[in-house]
Amino acid sequence: MKTITTLSSAIALSLTMGTAVATDRANRLLEKFDVNQDGSIVGDEVQFVLTKKFTTADADGNGLLTQDEMLTAHEQRHQERAAERFAELDTDGNASLNVEEFQAGKPPAGKHGGRLERRFSRLDIDGDGMLSSLEINAPLLERFERLDTNQDGVISAEEMQQIHNRGHRSRR
Repeated sequence: MKTITTLSSAIALSLTMGTAVATDRANRLLEKFDVNQDGSIVGDEVQFVLTKKFTTADADGNGLLTQDEMLTAHEQRHQERAAERFAELDTDGNASLNVEEFQAGKPPAGKHGGRLERRFSRLDIDGDGMLSSLEINAPLLERFERLDTNQDGVISAEEMQQIHNRGHRSRR
């Protein structure tokens, strides 16, 4: 079975790139897909995780994802990430953030600021300086609509296979 990535190659990549970003991404990939915790990710592990994600999102168990199911799964994951991030920032464990804890979690000035501001501006469709759930979910909805090639409100296994095949052809 072909190994997709290993911890040692992730470390080597991060040293080559000279950034902590590669290490962070590799660690997140390992955390997400290394099911058997052996320090590498194989295709079966990726398939297992993706199938589990799909099955969890498929609330009615019919083997198809509706737009509502996909949005619900996305929102649940967003809430989980927010809770995880809050727990990371709450260093004193008192279930609230003081100014120091909050500021410690912000990226250094200039590190991501410009990119985040541009992304925020793109998402802030009505320009009111706030992001509604509609604005935040718009890119996800657009992607869903692109994936739903027959526009029936459901992404079928056939449509997923078409997307998969297109991705392999474009990498050749």
